Amino acid sequence: MSGLLYKDFMAIKGRIYLIFLSVGMLLLFLMRIALHIDGIDLIMFSLYFCLTIILFLFLVNKIEVAIISADEGRKRKNYCLGLPISKQTYVASKYIFLLIGFFVALSVLMLLGSLCGIGCKDKAIEENLSQLMQLVPVFACTMLFIPSIELPFFICFGSKKGTYIKNGILIAGFFFIIVYLMFGDLDVFDKISVMNLLSYLEKYLGNFLSLQVLLPYGSLGLYYVSYRISCLLFLRREWEND
Repeated sequence: MSGLLYKDFMAIKGRIYLIFLSVGMLLLFLMRIALHIDGIDLIMFSLYFCLTIILFLFLVNKIEVAIISADEGRKRKNYCLGLPISKQTYVASKYIFLLIGFFVALSVLMLLGSLCGIGCKDKAIEENLSQLMQLVPVFACTMLFIPSIELPFFICFGSKKGTYIKNGILIAGFFFIIVYLMFGDLDVFDKISVMNLLSYLEKYLGNFLSLQVLLPYGSLGLYYVSYRISCLLFLRREWEND
């Protein structure tokens, strides 16, 4: 298993990503301690908010496809399946690798949030940053639903067919949004903002705390179900190919 994980790490050039993350954290830290300009607290808050979204989208859109297509590109998949490992282990390595990526991203973002909060003089922004840091684990668990749905397609049908299926789902969702924009109630968008979201969470703090407790179990449970489905479909496909 460790060899498969290391193979995926090298295939996606994981060292480069770690270097970028390390340099980014260092730059944010230097920005915090070196700059003393008006609005630096708001800048740090905005950067942290954007990085949270970008990092997890990068995981589910880039890393997820890369670890599958890397095996297909140089026929590493056939080599791996020829090793004395079970096919379930091969499938499990993909799920575990992506799960480790989520854990690393979550750890990095929590550390970045702490760096952004160092020396924060604006109490309102400091409070909003603290609330946003509480949202990051919830957002990570929510984003984990995406690979839970997509990985069975990518593992069983390959990256190209899986991408076609994924794009078909996205196009269907896009048309749904267009139809809603044409015929739905657009007043709901006037209430959507980060500040309104934080105010809502403060008002319904009890419900949010329950969500924080239950959502990780739900996302990990769905992730495991997705793994079992991938194993069944992958084994059936390999038997048919044999």
